Amino acid sequence: MNSEASGLITVLADDLTGAAEIAGVGFRAGLTSVVVTDPDLVECPGSFICLDTDSRSMDAEKSNRSLHRAIAWARSRPAGMTLKKVDSALRGRILDELESLLQGLDYRRAILVPNNPSFGRNVRDGKYYIDDVPIHRTGFADDPEFPATTCNVLELLAEFTSSPQSVDSLTLKRPDEAIPEEGIIFGQVACQDDVEYWAGRVDIDTLPAGGIDFLTACLRVRGLSTNHVRRSRSRTAPPIQLFISGSTAPASRTEIATARRRGIPVLGMPPESAGVNGENAWTIGLKTWSRRVVAEMARTQQVVVNIGDVDAPGPDAPGRLSQRLSTLVRVVTKECEPEHIFAEGDATASAIISRMNWKYLEITREWAPGVVTVFVGGSQPQFFTMKPGSYPWPKEFWLAP
Repeated sequence: MNSEASGLITVLADDLTGAAEIAGVGFRAGLTSVVVTDPDLVECPGSFICLDTDSRSMDAEKSNRSLHRAIAWARSRPAGMTLKKVDSALRGRILDELESLLQGLDYRRAILVPNNPSFGRNVRDGKYYIDDVPIHRTGFADDPEFPATTCNVLELLAEFTSSPQSVDSLTLKRPDEAIPEEGIIFGQVACQDDVEYWAGRVDIDTLPAGGIDFLTACLRVRGLSTNHVRRSRSRTAPPIQLFISGSTAPASRTEIATARRRGIPVLGMPPESAGVNGENAWTIGLKTWSRRVVAEMARTQQVVVNIGDVDAPGPDAPGRLSQRLSTLVRVVTKECEPEHIFAEGDATASAIISRMNWKYLEITREWAPGVVTVFVGGSQPQFFTMKPGSYPWPKEFWLAP
């Protein structure tokens, strides 16, 4: 499996926006780049294929099953280069997944470089900093699923690992240190030169795993040009008809405020629709909410929908709210057929794509790192643009401050 005899590139990602982010790099390199959400798809045309396992938000048992389906899918792919995309803030069951991939894909070791210096994320002396602030003193400390309780990277990784074997195989190394022939090596990086160094250490027996900076460097080392501008189906930002925000990140709140200031309708989720047991209220609220969205789109063709200021109790609240946003999208698209939908927040984007039953997403534009547009086929909408909640919208869009 670890042959690089062909130019085919396979990427495994544990969430949708991560898959889309690295797929954007493949598009930038001039390849036919796609995101696949179902490993059972027999036909996957493209030379740069990113599978979203959607395993980050699953419990350990479901995550393990999803990953083993992904391994079987990857082994069925023609021989080429394989990469593992992980969250740059170390969220997810990273060590468990890497241990399974090493065994399932016949690699001897993995080099893990998750943090992105280009975003001000650095690891020094085993401690993770974002713009020189320890990660456990940033907003990542409040993550509902994988909160950062420390800045020590080894402790962060071990906290959400179920296998002692995975922890035992982990070593932390600086660029000037010798590295073992087997196991998982966490490569410390504090600048782009460090990233390039670790990319150069990847060989045929090594699985590269990490954030966008490291994986992009690995592709460059293997001869892909990731710097040229690629023409797309749209040269300018398309008219945004429906914008869905399931994020509560500060950047998202700023963009919502910008929309209101510019007179763009912002229609939040009805408060009565967010409760755990309020299915009747949700059904009634959905009808009212969807009618308002359809009416505003007919009037202005630019509408923002968000979770608003609802009080959503319970540990399953993020998933529940994302599912309700996706249900609204399904209802609205049957009424007014928007050509283009925009979504921010991984859970929101993933829920919409699942609800719409889109399984093969071809990248048609990379607006900025992590912000991509995909073509979803002949149904309406035909185009879908997504980004992580913590990333800003590019200046081309009317939501940019």
